[in-house]
Amino acid sequence: MKEDFCGQFDKVLDDKGRLSFPKEFRESCDSSDFVITNNVFKKSLCVYTVDEWESYKKFLLEKFPNPSDPIREATVRRVIGPAFVVSLDSNGRFLVPRGLRDSANLKREVILIGVLDKVEIWDKGELELVSSSDMENIERAFMASGDK
Repeated sequence: MKEDFCGQFDKVLDDKGRLSFPKEFRESCDSSDFVITNNVFKKSLCVYTVDEWESYKKFLLEKFPNPSDPIREATVRRVIGPAFVVSLDSNGRFLVPRGLRDSANLKREVILIGVLDKVEIWDKGELELVSSSDMENIERAFMASGDK
């Protein structure tokens, strides 16, 4: 089944680094195991179902088939190397590993955003900065294509 995560949820990391996975996201998939890793392009994290992670990992390795390609090496270091399998506890929470929290500069207040095949986890302040830039880029793209 292809997941279809959508929605945006404000959450709080607890003192142990645990995060509650929204019920709406839990209901859109058949698993309580997920893979969490760095976002390849942004200062945020991505959560994938295990099946979707395997597809994404395969895509990345096929995109850069040469093992000595510096871009492949950087991508593996940034995305595949730090990936962790996490399981939801009985309260629907999972532990965000310390290294990933630090990499995405996650503080206490975070936002989870469903983006179809994955869930992004953003520090609230970081997302506010990126969102204004995103809106400008989207507007420019639509104006260039003649769409309203």
